[in-house]
Amino acid sequence: HRFKIEAMTQRTRNLDNKYIANYDQIAIATDAIDDSVDEDWSVYREYDDAFIGTNLARTLQALTFQSLFYLGDFELSLAVRQDDYNHYDPVVSSNVGLIYHLSHRSNLKLAYGKAFRVPSWIEHNTVGPYIYKQGNDQLVPESIETTEFFWTYLPGYDHRLRAGGFYSVLHDVIDSTVDKSDIYVGYQSEIPDLDSYANYPKRISYGVEVEYSGKLSTSQRLGFSGSYVKTMAYGFQPFFNTHEEDDAKDLPIPDTAELLANLTHQYAFTPSLSLASRLYYIGERVQNANRQTLDPYVHVTETLHYYINPRWSVAFSVKNLLNDEYRVPSNWAFHADGLPREERYYTLRLSGAF
Repeated sequence: HRFKIEAMTQRTRNLDNKYIANYDQIAIATDAIDDSVDEDWSVYREYDDAFIGTNLARTLQALTFQSLFYLGDFELSLAVRQDDYNHYDPVVSSNVGLIYHLSHRSNLKLAYGKAFRVPSWIEHNTVGPYIYKQGNDQLVPESIETTEFFWTYLPGYDHRLRAGGFYSVLHDVIDSTVDKSDIYVGYQSEIPDLDSYANYPKRISYGVEVEYSGKLSTSQRLGFSGSYVKTMAYGFQPFFNTHEEDDAKDLPIPDTAELLANLTHQYAFTPSLSLASRLYYIGERVQNANRQTLDPYVHVTETLHYYINPRWSVAFSVKNLLNDEYRVPSNWAFHADGLPREERYYTLRLSGAF
């Protein structure tokens, strides 16, 4: 049996952040309100007010207990931790895991855990202006409960197969408040309380995963991973959603693909020269900004790696080898079809150790 007890204390203070900002976004937001804005965006670099309130501090005291028990073919792990923040009530996290060794080549694992996340410094303390969201000092910590089940099998010394699934519930989800306007407006002082943060009821995720890695020969390795994950938000209104009929309905989490797959292959021509291939698949995604669906895509990368000596190496990569057009979700409604990414491109990297 093994036992471990840890204790910690932490104090965090804010820095002088009066002049930090994303100037481009601030100027764009202001220009949307006032057409007479100077084209020189540098005029927005200084403000009379800080972006985060001053003289703030966050303190934390935590106590952790962990134990591991070996019971024949079983391993039982237990962990409990209490966190006490100065802004929030004490929170207890826990984790229990059970591993059953079916044989020296395979095992089953069942685990349950409960954890939390306190609001970030930005979510709790931001005071504007312009495109910055107003912080919300009434937020409560998020909490998550996760149950997972996995089977691991080692068919040989150089091969590993793992498969399983999980189910998790995120409570008091911290996310942006809803902007119901048809156009983007981010000028905080013009429209009070437009952009902020709030706790939403819950978010449920569940899915399955499979992984394989193995050594095919002395010069080849193969790896594969795939997952299907379904995530639903309850009580959310999607940011920038203008569809009243969607309010308070169960909605899939935007900008996230449900189906993902990744295939890798490494081949060593010599001890100094190798070729690494990677193919990954990203499934359909629904954009947060306008609820439009983006097509799935396949991305292929080839990298030739040469070790000049133990300290120096050079790598040449071709990314998006098939030169396929693919797009990623846009945060704003300006790009209804998503943002186009790079066509085929090349990189050359020289690495050295001194």
